[in-house]
Amino acid sequence: MQLFRKLQIIDKIFLIYLLAYFIIYLPTFWFTSATADEGTHLLLATFYRDLIQNIFSTKNFSFQHAYDFGINYLVHYPKIQIAYPPLYHLIVGNLFFPLFGTTLFAGRLVGLLFALLSYSMLYVLVKKFFNPKMALISVLFFSLDPFSLLFAKRAMADYVAFFFMFASIYLYYQALKSKQKKYFFFAGVFASLAALSKQFAGIVIIFMFFHYLLSKNKNYKNLFVLVASFLILLVPYLYILSKIGGFQINYLVAYQYAVTTGEPTSFSNPSLWTYYLVRTTYRFYLLPLFLAVFIFYVYRKQKFWKEMLIWFLIFYIAISVIPNKEERFSQYFLISFYIAASFYFSKLNKKILVLFFLAYTILSLYPIKSTFVYYPTHEVSQFVYNNLPTGANVAVFSEGPYTYSSAYMFYLASLDRGKSIHVLRPCAFDNKNSQQILGILKESNVYFIIADPKADNTFITLIKGNAKRVQLGEISSIEVYSVKNFTYLERTEKCNYVCLTEEKICEK
Repeated sequence: MQLFRKLQIIDKIFLIYLLAYFIIYLPTFWFTSATADEGTHLLLATFYRDLIQNIFSTKNFSFQHAYDFGINYLVHYPKIQIAYPPLYHLIVGNLFFPLFGTTLFAGRLVGLLFALLSYSMLYVLVKKFFNPKMALISVLFFSLDPFSLLFAKRAMADYVAFFFMFASIYLYYQALKSKQKKYFFFAGVFASLAALSKQFAGIVIIFMFFHYLLSKNKNYKNLFVLVASFLILLVPYLYILSKIGGFQINYLVAYQYAVTTGEPTSFSNPSLWTYYLVRTTYRFYLLPLFLAVFIFYVYRKQKFWKEMLIWFLIFYIAISVIPNKEERFSQYFLISFYIAASFYFSKLNKKILVLFFLAYTILSLYPIKSTFVYYPTHEVSQFVYNNLPTGANVAVFSEGPYTYSSAYMFYLASLDRGKSIHVLRPCAFDNKNSQQILGILKESNVYFIIADPKADNTFITLIKGNAKRVQLGEISSIEVYSVKNFTYLERTEKCNYVCLTEEKICEK
């Protein structure tokens, strides 16, 4: 408390703001249900926890053992997507699951805590190079934009990546100031941790590389230390990724997303270079304003304008040429916009600032208001698990708009410690007639079928006479069916269908 009294007034306001942000956001964990991405991330966290426990319990540290374990896990829960870097999942699965249980809460708590840490690192950086008032306003811009308001309450890796990225920048500038190799080393390591959280965050090493090349009194030994330390953790990960076909999986994920959303992918297509600005504006209505302010800031050559321009160009170009252009990735280049805007907004009257940020928050909340919904995927998963006959399995017949197979798989995997359940995703039944669907259900020993009544229920219609609706008490937003005349079929081979690769895989 004595330390708090010694802080500057802006620092106190910032700490109070972080506390308020945490207190307001924490209750949202319980009235918003798991999204598709959250289910995938949490299932991966569960997998990494189980894999590490298995390796140490069996004392088998061979690559083949780990690979076979992963394949068998995938047969049971076919949404383990190695396209995602592992750091977030390792933190959740091995640090927070033991403390808070294998729960959605644990995954979301990691996201929120790292969001607060990211805001803190941004505050420290802007305060260091500008002043406390600009630092506070920059954090308000960043933490109250629609992407932060959406993803700070989700079990996702974004803010783990932002924290390590901001920390790497802080260490890099400490290195420039002190010229000590240890800071270049740790700047590279933290940039690597950012990349191991989210691929895009690793682009920060490109910024540091070019910035150092353009700086005065450069020492190429320091540049070597920076790059080498970045690769220390990344190369082993990339090697393992190549051994398990991860590069192909990453390409498939990005390419399929680009095709689905109609993204431009050709470098010669002019819309490729404006796509991010146009698409992001649909969710972030004030983006044109921030862009205009940034252009004016650079034109007037204000403090650190070159660094901020380089940052914008590197991140904007990099995420433009890579498929999978989700709007939230714009936050990487928006950092420059927020700092530039804070330079001018810090000169405004306090009352005007308060009114602006009230309007800013409302405008940010409006496009994401529909995400504050709850569907009882957890309760349904518990019912299915508790009432599933021995040896029986589960099929999910629909994806979205609010319930997803990945969420059911996470909840079932958290209960199914022995990994005896196989979950079939909707893609396993695509382009199949009623007889083929019934054949898959029988061969796979499916007893329960889960469906979202608001989604396409063609599969249920096709087998209507062979499935019975199960009563779930007051739950009506999700439908569960049991297969009529279910009989357990002994299988010599246990297999499942993986949507991404469009192939059948079987247990080792």
